[in-house]
Amino acid sequence: MNPLYIFLHRLTKKLELQADLDVVNKIIVVYFVNITGIALNLFYGIFALISHDYTLAIVLFSAVAALSLTLALLHFGKQQLLSRVLIALISAAGFTYLLHTGAS
Repeated sequence: MNPLYIFLHRLTKKLELQADLDVVNKIIVVYFVNITGIALNLFYGIFALISHDYTLAIVLFSAVAALSLTLALLHFGKQQLLSRVLIALISAAGFTYLLHTGAS
């Protein structure tokens, strides 16, 4: 069975327990932003390692670790507001670093 299908089945089964559609939509958006951030930071972190830019790779891989912890916090702890704030802070820190260094 496809791992993405298994993940979405588990996610939607958990979301079926909540009655408010607005809350469910917010949780799905947070999951999507978090998983997209993990995938993109991991992708560009590997490219940074290949191009021998170790500082950028460390920043991107630490963002992957922080986003993964935030995803675990959302999945196991059901801390929706805290997860949204942490995602915003991690993104702001990453963008600030990239603006400061010029992404080079």
